[in-house]
Parts: sequence; C-alpha cells; structure tokens
Amino acid sequence: MNIILQNTFDWMDFISKIIGSFIATLFTILIWFIIEFLKERRKKKKLEKSINALYKILLKKNLDTHTSTDVSNLLIYEIGIENVNKILKMRTSQFGGGYKFESNLYILRTHLGRLTNIITISEVPSSVTYNFIEPNTNESIFERFIEDFKKNCIEKNIELES
Repeated sequence: MNIILQNTFDWMDFISKIIGSFIATLFTILIWFIIEFLKERRKKKKLEKSINALYKILLKKNLDTHTSTDVSNLLIYEIGIENVNKILKMRTSQFGGGYKFESNLYILRTHLGRLTNIITISEVPSSVTYNFIEPNTNESIFERFIEDFKKNCIEKNIELES
C-alpha cells in the first residue's frame, strides 16, 4: 500500500482560482456598463424622437383637431416635465383650461377642452402674442421662439430634423 500524502499547499491552483474570479468579475462589470450605456442611449433616442415630433408640430403652424392636446401630451408625458425644464428651459404649470410652459423669454400656452384648441406663444417682456389661429400675426415672435428652441436643443446635443 503506497499512500502519498501531500503536505504542500498548491500555489498554482490557488493563484489560478484568484485570476479566474478576477476575470469573471471584470466581465460582469463590463457587461453591466454595456447594458447601462444601451439603456441610456435608448432613452436619449426616445427623447430625441419626442422633441422632433414636437418641433414638427410647431413648425406646421397649423391647428388640427387635437393639436393643443398633442403638444401638451408631448411636453408633459413623452418628453417629461423634468426634461422640459432641463432641455427646453421651461417651467410647467397648469391653469384653468390648459398648461403654461414658461421660460425667461417666452410663454407657451396650450388650452385644452372639448371645443378648445388654442396654442399661443407670448414674449415675456412685451406680452405680444403669436396665436396659431392667426399664424400671420406677430410671426416674428414665433420665429424667435423656434430659434430659442433650436438653441436649447443644440446645447443638449439633440439633433432636430428639418
């Protein structure tokens, strides 16, 4: 009977287990970062799509049946109040018949109701108003509002489609 007892510690096995665990941990962390990056990218693409949809509605200068509701829904639910504040630099509040989106330069109002479909843009210092019902009146306010909208999007690296 030949029994050989091994009293020595197997350093190679110990080191290979440590290296294997280290590599597995690195791959787990790498995969987590990749997943988080893809989630953020998907959120940004969705946000860009919503902002572009809003931009296209505003550029049409046309009041369809539900335009004010569509603009409000895009700003509040699709883009989100926090992003409206961060990206478009507008504070959101609700008033009797709709929503008010207020920046330092402009106030965008959407009036909601069964028979109400009104969107107005007012310049803050002068209180002169552009109304989507009369698109040829005070059109310079609309143009300055759109330029400010574009500038805010460019600052946050959001590409607008023309």
